[in-house]
Amino acid sequence: MSCDERPQATRGSEVWCRCNSRGHLISAVHSCEADANRQRFCYWSRELSSCLPRQAPTTENQVDCPKALQSLPTTLHRPGLLTLAAWNVEWLFDGINDPLPVPQMDAAKVSSKIQAVAAVLQEIGADIIHFAEVENCRILNLVAERLNGSYNPLMISGTDTHLRQQVALLTSVSPTASLTRSAERVELVAHGRGQGESTGLSKHLIADFSIAGRQLEILGLHLKAQPHQPDARLKREGQARIAQSIIRKALEMGKDVIVLGDLNDFDSEVLGPSGEVPTSSVLRMLKDVDDDGRP
Repeated sequence: MSCDERPQATRGSEVWCRCNSRGHLISAVHSCEADANRQRFCYWSRELSSCLPRQAPTTENQVDCPKALQSLPTTLHRPGLLTLAAWNVEWLFDGINDPLPVPQMDAAKVSSKIQAVAAVLQEIGADIIHFAEVENCRILNLVAERLNGSYNPLMISGTDTHLRQQVALLTSVSPTASLTRSAERVELVAHGRGQGESTGLSKHLIADFSIAGRQLEILGLHLKAQPHQPDARLKREGQARIAQSIIRKALEMGKDVIVLGDLNDFDSEVLGPSGEVPTSSVLRMLKDVDDDGRP
């Protein structure tokens, strides 16, 4: 492929992604996904060893809801107690042009799932709920509508272009600012050596609240799956390093921090229901963000 047209190329086009600003063909992942701008439009294909444009999302997937729709009073469901919940709702998608991995659902099945999710949330009565595997703000709004306007839907698009899964919040407590994300990438490391690959934190959100005079930052995560696969473990630990950086910055600013979501691993201190033990260092890293051996 020629890079002669790179100077005139449209951002996000095939030529723009495959070629760098000097007119040379990109041949490595770190150049393809060099910064947040390129990560937004391009991704590195291992199969083709090439930097390719991300498929343009549908209109529904372009809709974020990073700001609260309404200002809700800071009245907790349980006076004096902030209640949070984390739930992987498993493919909360709208059934419209969904990618192949998504279970195909017609309008009736989508409506039934939304109603089932809302029923559980009413029973839980949490103040802030973190979701994993949500498609877009549109489907999140449909859940919020079933809860009689008592929750604000909040979502900021991540970079999972393969499955198009997002993380999101429903909150009855108004945030103090719009949702944010980190564009940081880190090199994958195994046995103390770099692996020549990098990873970002594709599915996460950062939300700030003021509760009873205290500044609270919530870091919502959905980390790399497949806990027992070595390459997945490396990526998940790389993602945890980025999360450590986010947590450290919040703590240095005097904020309280809560990390929640689907971490796709177990804890060495609180074992799984059948005695499962962790397959990576993710939970330890999230508890010990400065790596000094103490939480």
